[in-house]
Amino acid sequence: MFSPELNKPPSLKEVKEYSKVEFTERRDQLAVWIKELKQMQKEDPEKAKNYIPPKELIKRFYEEIAQEYKALPFSKEQIEEKFSPENLSAISIEEYAKLLRSVPARFILHVTRQGVRDRESFHSGRGEVSHGFENILRDGKIKSVLEQYLGEIITKDSVRNLLENYLCIPKDYPTKKEASRRLRDFLTRHIGTNLAHSEVADISALHASMDYVGEEFYGGEPGNEIFFLYPTAYVASQYRIADQWDTPAGFNMKESTMGSQYNDLWLKTKSQNKGELPVNASIVFIPKNTKVDPKTGSKYKIGSDSTPIQSENESFQLVDPETAMDSSEYWEQYFEKSGKRPSKIIYYEEATPNEALEAFKINAGITDDQHKDIDLKSLFAENIMDTNKEMHLQMQEEIEIIARYSEELLWEYYT
Repeated sequence: MFSPELNKPPSLKEVKEYSKVEFTERRDQLAVWIKELKQMQKEDPEKAKNYIPPKELIKRFYEEIAQEYKALPFSKEQIEEKFSPENLSAISIEEYAKLLRSVPARFILHVTRQGVRDRESFHSGRGEVSHGFENILRDGKIKSVLEQYLGEIITKDSVRNLLENYLCIPKDYPTKKEASRRLRDFLTRHIGTNLAHSEVADISALHASMDYVGEEFYGGEPGNEIFFLYPTAYVASQYRIADQWDTPAGFNMKESTMGSQYNDLWLKTKSQNKGELPVNASIVFIPKNTKVDPKTGSKYKIGSDSTPIQSENESFQLVDPETAMDSSEYWEQYFEKSGKRPSKIIYYEEATPNEALEAFKINAGITDDQHKDIDLKSLFAENIMDTNKEMHLQMQEEIEIIARYSEELLWEYYT
C-alpha cells in the first residue's frame, strides 16, 4: 500500500544535527577520546592498534544515533513556513511524511461524498448520488457550502444562485414576507442547531474533524470512501478556527467525542476569510481494490435516471463483479481524462478510512506521543476563536452584501 520511502532512514546530515542537540555529552566525550587516540597514534602506534580507529569510532557513533533518531521539533516560525499551502502543495509525499515527524501527530480529516449515499445519520440524503470528489478536483480545493454557491466574488448573480438553489426562494415561499423571514433567519441565527450562532456562518466555514474520519456522518459508500488528510500544524498556523462545541486543549480530542457529530472544526483561511482547503496541500486517500462500475466509479448499479437501483429488500444493488474494475484503476483513468490529478495520493487497502489513517501513521514513522510538549492550540492562540459567534461577527461585510443583493432580488421575485 505505502511506499517504504515514506519512512526512510535519516540522512547523515540529519543525524549529525540531532546528535548536537540530543547527545551533546556523548559527542564531547567522543571528541576528547579521539583527540587522545590520535595523539597516541603519533607517539605509540603499536599501543594505538589495540583501540578502534577514529574513523570507525565516528561511523559507529552515528550509526547508534541513527537508531535512536527522532526528528527535531519545529519552532512556530518554522511551522508557519514549512506548513504553508504553497510549500505543502509543492513537496513530494515522502517529503510530506518527513515534515509530519517534526510536529505533533495531529491531523485534520475531511471525507467527501462521492457515489451513492447509503446510510442514515442526522444528515439526510440516503439514496442520493453525489459527485463531491469530482467537483473538488474541478475546483482544485474543498469548498464550504457557501463558497460553492457564491463563488470567488459575491455578485448579484451569485446571490441569486444562493437564494434559488440553497434557500429555495421563491419556489418554497409564496409571499415576500415569508421569504424575508427565511432570509433573516439564515443571516442572523440557526434554526437547525443551537450550537451554531448563525446558519450563514455555519455554511461559510469548511467543516472537518480531528484525528478521525467521520465517514458515517458525511461520507457516501462504505468501503469506497475518499478522504483528505491535512496536518493540524498547517490548519493551526494558516486558518482561523472555531468549533461547534469546543476546540480541545492541544487539539487532543477526547475519546468520547472523537467519533461523534461534535468532532467538528470550522475553518476559514486567514488570508481571505474563505472556507476552503486546497487539494494539493493534502494527501488524498482513495480505496485501491473496491470493485466499481467502469462508467460511474460507484460500487452500486446506477440507473439511467441517475438513481441507484434497489433490490426488493430496499438495499442497493452492487455492480456485477465480471464487469467491475478496481477503484484505483477507475480513478487513474479519470485523472488522465480530466487532467485533474492530486499531487499526493495513497491508494489504501484497509477496510475503513480510520484503519487507513492508522496504517499511514505506522508506515510514515509517526507516533502518537511525538512532540507532545508542543501545544499547537496555545502556540497559535491568535487563530483560535472562543465561539463560532466570533466567526459570524467577522462576516459582517459579506452578510451586508448578501442582504443588499437579496433585497433587490426579493423585489424582483415578488412584484
